[in-house]
Amino acid sequence: MYFWKIKDLKKEIQDGNVVSTDNVLYLSLFSLLYFTLLIQSLIQIHNLWNMEMVIVQLLISILGV
Repeated sequence: MYFWKIKDLKKEIQDGNVVSTDNVLYLSLFSLLYFTLLIQSLIQIHNLWNMEMVIVQLLISILGV
């Protein structure tokens, strides 16, 4: 697993050498980071437009994953 060597990680993903346990780890780390940022943005909402953008970003991220 590579956390900082992105080129090696990209090569492994392209070659199909990433095992399912690595996929679960990367998905868990991504989810943790994303929901941390989501909670932070929800705390800082001051108007309706920001709330709509948070919802749109959440839907795009979920569909992307």
